[in-house]
Amino acid sequence: MGIQINGQTDTVTAADGSLNLGGNVTIPGVLTYEDVTSVDAVGLSTFQNGIHVTGGSVGIGTDNPTNGTSANARQLVIRNTANPTSRGGLSLIHGTSGTGGFGSIYFGSSNATLRGYIEYAHQTDSMQFGTLAGERLRITSGGNVGINSSSPNSKLDINRGSVTGLSDGTVTDIITISETGSQGNTGQRILFKNTEQNWEQGAITALREGVANSFSLTLSSSNGGSNAEALRITSSGNVGIGTDNPESGSKLTVNGGIFVKNYLTAATIHGGGIDYVNDGRGTRITSYGASGAKTAISFAQGNGGSGASEIARFDTNGNLVFASSGQGIDFSAASGSAAGSTSAVLDDYEEGTWNPTIRGTTAGTATYAEQHGSYIKIGKAVTVTFYLQWSSGTGSGVMYVGNLPFTTANNFDFISTGAAMLNLVSYTGDYVVLYSGYGSTNLPLFVCQNNTVWSNVDYDAAGSLIGSITYQVD
Repeated sequence: MGIQINGQTDTVTAADGSLNLGGNVTIPGVLTYEDVTSVDAVGLSTFQNGIHVTGGSVGIGTDNPTNGTSANARQLVIRNTANPTSRGGLSLIHGTSGTGGFGSIYFGSSNATLRGYIEYAHQTDSMQFGTLAGERLRITSGGNVGINSSSPNSKLDINRGSVTGLSDGTVTDIITISETGSQGNTGQRILFKNTEQNWEQGAITALREGVANSFSLTLSSSNGGSNAEALRITSSGNVGIGTDNPESGSKLTVNGGIFVKNYLTAATIHGGGIDYVNDGRGTRITSYGASGAKTAISFAQGNGGSGASEIARFDTNGNLVFASSGQGIDFSAASGSAAGSTSAVLDDYEEGTWNPTIRGTTAGTATYAEQHGSYIKIGKAVTVTFYLQWSSGTGSGVMYVGNLPFTTANNFDFISTGAAMLNLVSYTGDYVVLYSGYGSTNLPLFVCQNNTVWSNVDYDAAGSLIGSITYQVD
């Protein structure tokens, strides 16, 4: 039994069997448990004024605190040597009953009372971690973690802090997931998973594209418990839905259908487009026009993968314009078509004016006081109206109205007649009609009368003529 002082062992004997030390005891060497004689019945030693160790290390459960420890952290070493699988550590027990108070480990320096701390609040059963004397992280009794938030509302609640006074466009990094080294076609992933059922529920992945500093971002969804890529954003900003290889020239590539509930807006006022590709045959809808002006909408159709050619457009006035003849609006789905119907496509509409003439079998010339003509063409049907007043005519033979805007159909199935009114023209008969003939740009005039064959109206050098006829073209 003894007290080891400066390496010298001396025996201290108390007259009444006890040793009382009223002040501080400073021991520059090692104080070992075996040398403490004032131990109560349960093995506890009482030091009313504390233990002050001014140098060396304090070991609990070890007589060699420097063994296996870092020189930066061996002032107090607690070691469990009895059983390598049992627990050892430090307990901070609140000294009073109830749920109030705190258990704390504080970090300070000689010129600052507090630099950081770890603190357990018994009243709220929460753990706080602080730096620079301020709380930075809290774990609540329910397991929520707050970073810069003392009242986290989710499993991880990060409070950026006040943005007052920041410049417009200021962005703060909140979460960083980093790696080192360089390896092609590798990536980092945030995985959502049900560990009990071993179900994957989705993922966000940053995937290297093969170039050292080029990465795609992918979003995966789960069907049947296994993740599958649903969307990809490439390093160039192209987006692919249902494909991991978006078209290089398109900002959005969709492998599948698109349902637009409200409306779809092009990115720019001119040059914006939507491409649909299926088995190498593309369809394109393009909006184009000068910046700030009305835009046209063009519809292009692919042909066996050889590119898309325009088939129609809505021009800047809102008119539908077909790219080539023979195209039009198909009414074949409409009911009531006749048995002999050969086409249900309305492929043409036109209206305008023309210059009618009066002529004979031998054409001749004439001087016109009035010369007016207009037409409307719908599909293959042309309706013309005219008014002529002439004099000094030099023609001969049958009288014709000439210079039709369109040639009549070269088929007897489409011949027609129209009405005419003559003034100061000599003819014999009851009334005059216009006859379309076939394959011609001239309308002969015929006289009809009761129970007599029709006959031609002969050319007259002067007169007036008003008429109208609807005829067919090829």
